Amino acid sequence: MNKSSFDEKFQQLTKHQEAVLEYLLSGASDKAAAARFCIQETTYRKHIQQIAQKFGFKAELGERSDKRSALTELFREHKPEWVSAEALAKYIESDNLAPVVAQTSPVAEPSQVSNLNFVGRQGAIADLNAFINSGQRVILIFGEGGKGKSMLAKEFCKAFDLVLRHDVGQETQNVTSIENKVDEWLRRYLDEEPAQDFDVSLTRLLRKLQDSRQRIVIWIDNLEPALEQGLFVAAHRNYVKLLRGLTEVGLQTVTLITSREQICEPSIKGIELYELQELQAADWHEFYLSHGIATGVAPEIETISETSALYQMHNAYGGNAEAMSIFKGDICRECKGNLEAYWQKNKAELLRHPKLANLIESQFNKLQQDSEWEYRLLCRMGCFRFQDVPYVPEQGLLELLWDAPERQKARIVKALYDRCLIKLFDEGYYLHPVVRAEAISRLRSGEEWEVTNRKAAQSWIESVEAIEKPEDALTAFEAYHHYISIDDLRGACNVIIERRPNKLAKHSALGISFYRLGLLNQMISSINLVKDNVDPGYSQCRIFNILGDLLWLTGSIHEAIFYHDESGKIASNCLKLSKAYSNDIQTDFGNLNVVALANKGLCKIDLWELEEAASIFNECLLLTYEIKCHLRYRETSWFCLAYLSSCIGSKEKATDFLYKSECSETALTEWGRGYKFLFLGMTYKNLDLSKKSIDTYNQAIEFSEEYYYPQVKAKALNGLAELYREQQDFSRALLHHIEAVNLLEKIGAKCDFADALFQRALTYQAIGEAEKSQADSEEAIRLFTGMNAPRQVERVQQTMNGTSNSR
Repeated sequence: MNKSSFDEKFQQLTKHQEAVLEYLLSGASDKAAAARFCIQETTYRKHIQQIAQKFGFKAELGERSDKRSALTELFREHKPEWVSAEALAKYIESDNLAPVVAQTSPVAEPSQVSNLNFVGRQGAIADLNAFINSGQRVILIFGEGGKGKSMLAKEFCKAFDLVLRHDVGQETQNVTSIENKVDEWLRRYLDEEPAQDFDVSLTRLLRKLQDSRQRIVIWIDNLEPALEQGLFVAAHRNYVKLLRGLTEVGLQTVTLITSREQICEPSIKGIELYELQELQAADWHEFYLSHGIATGVAPEIETISETSALYQMHNAYGGNAEAMSIFKGDICRECKGNLEAYWQKNKAELLRHPKLANLIESQFNKLQQDSEWEYRLLCRMGCFRFQDVPYVPEQGLLELLWDAPERQKARIVKALYDRCLIKLFDEGYYLHPVVRAEAISRLRSGEEWEVTNRKAAQSWIESVEAIEKPEDALTAFEAYHHYISIDDLRGACNVIIERRPNKLAKHSALGISFYRLGLLNQMISSINLVKDNVDPGYSQCRIFNILGDLLWLTGSIHEAIFYHDESGKIASNCLKLSKAYSNDIQTDFGNLNVVALANKGLCKIDLWELEEAASIFNECLLLTYEIKCHLRYRETSWFCLAYLSSCIGSKEKATDFLYKSECSETALTEWGRGYKFLFLGMTYKNLDLSKKSIDTYNQAIEFSEEYYYPQVKAKALNGLAELYREQQDFSRALLHHIEAVNLLEKIGAKCDFADALFQRALTYQAIGEAEKSQADSEEAIRLFTGMNAPRQVERVQQTMNGTSNSR
């Protein structure tokens, strides 16, 4: 296989397959690998089989040696840094691989002594070995505090004959002298007297290292106290000479440095940067199991559920190795080794443990000392929630630097990222919850809490131009949470009612977009926080209108009617006072007045109070001729009245309204377009125009998929299922029923969900599935009863008993 073909196939591997392959090529046993990934050994072997097949090696399960040796040989040729010496030794004799040329580089072999505290770093050991094999001699392992840098270095150093360790210290003012350390290395370990002059001592050290036949590693631990913004502080400039000498002389000695910060000294060349990644949830699982702690995750589970306590705890602390180790004792002492119980008890206070709190505090203090701008930005980032939108675009961070020099803003963000205090995720940055806890604490205790939240809110508002999908709506809505956090309820309300464009409408309130996208319950709770603190008038009229729509969909129909009535009263009163205002203002209040009445009519339809609904829509239709409002509301009345007339037996009226609606060319909103398809489809069905009904429902589905309107899609599927049942195409009917029920349950559209269950019950009844039919009909009755919709309950009961038409 040539290199190009190899690279193409390698790119096709999943991240999980890469991890399995990396473990295989480290020489680990199947048992160790299975424990690492929390899977059975047979499952691990299946993964290897699938990987081998991707590279063109085919074999039955159980034929292991040829696949593994072939993979090892292949990677040895095209990606040798992935293949450990142990893996090669494992397959050379048994699989006739070519002999390995002896390495002259001091490679660190995997430790033969089991270390229960060292988990998840076999890949990192392999990475370090790969650097050494490629000729790198000075490696900087960097990452935030507690990530396990020192633990990795300690384990790596076990393979060397001599370890010259230097612990730099914890505080800048207490940094250990490198001059004294070089003297100690010479005298104690290398049988050489140091000189009075550091330069002379350094020359002697480098010569001794050059001449030594031992495998020597210099380990400089926790270098960051000697650094300020990546440069060595004035009192410790001799570190520059040492590191320059270690990189330039071409020694066989390996130098390993651990630090929270990178080294940015321009005169030092040849340091390999290695950012240590966080431990995975599976690593935490392995660690706790090895210490007799119950994680609540079964050993055979391949993927740890996001709902598990272990996953949530791992996520909160960013996979931090120090946090993992710290909690071990507490879990055993406080909760008798039960991790789930410990997490439930302590998850609200992430910095509860003093050692962890001190670790985080020290990072903030060091940052404050080194760079005031980076410190300000990190604290200001505490205002972000990182929940519905898990990251903040770079522009959002730049907006938080409103008082920083313009030319420095991007550099400040990058510097904070280089310190590993903020993380890059897809298209933006985020903070691990434990870092945010300290950031928000410091931000709240200062004077910038309000201004930071206002800047953040404005940034979110400006970041979304149009609402096309749920992610757009949730991103724009982040501004609401910032206003709530500073008790600005008017600002929060304005976020909900602010109009934004989408594919269909030039101006649609964000709250309406939540309704269209199926994000119902979140918006209801958000409106309830602000609705009573909004000034009477347009804002309150709009907020009541949106709340009424959401309550209607979620099954609180009588409460929805109340808010639509209130919205209509406000609009009517304002309309009387708006005569002196412009035509646009009069039209706005006219629209709200008609909408309130139409929405009330829709509620009556879902209560199955059809005559009352027809009366309301007739009133609505007359109102469109009396006041200034958009013509689209007249068309809404037409297609609703067409359906209602077809239900109550007025075929002539139904046909008349149907014709008017069909011929109308009014520009409807996204709601109007979607519901027009639905009401026309239902009307055609009632008029026994099945073909037209099916075509219209299919149009509704196409529309809903193009404009992301899941409720319209579900209702159209439900309508199609009814038609297919009538045509005795039961298999197709059931497929549509199941999809409709699942969609409606997911978005929480309770009344539509109940109706979908009712229709599915009728289909189950038609095919003789009595038990399933009864279960669905009883659940529909229970839901309608909870909505206080007695006519719907009566409709279900009578139709299931064959005494009524389901229309």
